[in-house]
Amino acid sequence: MAAEASTRSTSVLFVGDTARDKDGESFKAGGGVFYGAIACANAIRTGGGKPNVYVYTKCLHKDQQLYVADFTKAGLRKATFLQSTETTQCEHFFPKGTPDERVTRAETLADPFTRAQITGYLQVAQEEAPATLHGPLFAAIVVSPLYYGVFPEELIDMLKPQAGFIVADAQGFVRRVEDGIMVNRPWPKIAEWLPRIDLFKCDRAEGELLTGETDMHKITEVLHTKYGANDIIGTCQDGVVLSHRGKQPGDAAFYQAQWTGEPNKWTAEGRCGRGDTVTAGYVAALMLGKKGQQALEFAAKVCSAKLKRGGPYWGEPLDG
Repeated sequence: MAAEASTRSTSVLFVGDTARDKDGESFKAGGGVFYGAIACANAIRTGGGKPNVYVYTKCLHKDQQLYVADFTKAGLRKATFLQSTETTQCEHFFPKGTPDERVTRAETLADPFTRAQITGYLQVAQEEAPATLHGPLFAAIVVSPLYYGVFPEELIDMLKPQAGFIVADAQGFVRRVEDGIMVNRPWPKIAEWLPRIDLFKCDRAEGELLTGETDMHKITEVLHTKYGANDIIGTCQDGVVLSHRGKQPGDAAFYQAQWTGEPNKWTAEGRCGRGDTVTAGYVAALMLGKKGQQALEFAAKVCSAKLKRGGPYWGEPLDG
């Protein structure tokens, strides 16, 4: 009998703490892994593909019920919850009325991920992988922590051998909690760790903090030249950008895509999860075989649909 042909992974893993977002007197689900994983699965489905999305997260045991139903509805392959003494709890405000200027109050924080937890998860994933799998366990791993320290940088190196490419969100490395408010501070280890990340996501405010520049094109140039960044995806009030450094001279490229539909119709509820959805939409586009400008435009359309209301992207029709 002929041996089964080997296969490469089409799985996407989202790693990070979930958020318990305060909404008046009640709470709702939030956080990068929540918005990102659901958007990625639905975007792949919108593009005609078959999603294969996983989540590895942590929260207070009783808060799991905030997320499980939506993860199931989105058709995730598996969501694994680690026990934590608390859930990262956030409350968001937009005092200046623009989506780029947000204030977040953090009342509680999840416990940091540890080396033993990452090792244990990868061991289980290896045991559950098809015998025919060749290469990394995951086509992509998206690291989306909510504050600096909950996902120590050293854990990136543990994930990297099992990822076709590593994605990381700036918020998990620049956000600090000071007097109960999440504030952005410089990433002290950026020169060491940014080159190890294949796709780095930042918004305009995070980019200005890291580079001193306010223009997204200049922000990406500094991240490439000063810190050795590879690909960068960035969000701002007008839309999204993608900067590709390239491995050979002349390979570099810079792409832009505007929000579609009526971008000024964004809501405060819709703004939460904007960057997570852009990243997820772009990763979904790559899983669908799109590249460059086409992939970025797909991500912008996915996020545009999400910006108009609260909650994750659920597969709404895309403008344009």
